[in-house]
Amino acid sequence: MAPKFFISAGESSGDRYGAALVRAIRAREPNAQFVGLGGSRMAEAGVELVRDVLAHAVMGIVSVVRNMRTLYSIYRDAVAAMLALGYKRSAAERAVERSTKRLGPDATLENIIRESLQQV
Repeated sequence: MAPKFFISAGESSGDRYGAALVRAIRAREPNAQFVGLGGSRMAEAGVELVRDVLAHAVMGIVSVVRNMRTLYSIYRDAVAAMLALGYKRSAAERAVERSTKRLGPDATLENIIRESLQQV
């Protein structure tokens, strides 16, 4: 069975380092699968992006209101990441819901996924 990895980067330097890490792992494990959050560099390195977080980064209340639909989809994206890693939908949804409640409304997608992975 090919190893599966979840990788997350929230800004451009993380995207660059994440892509380098994926390439290094793939050199040793050619069949490795990668799912995650990042940007175009990680996608080019072969990461199946759940969300291009660099394209949707927002700051300030005005940006949040303007991007409410995008931000509202965090729950669905977190569940999608869990599904891509092989978890059943019911387990993924329960873990994401518990994580979202525990972390609060300001939680990032990366933190929700990280917390959810610890709960399954």
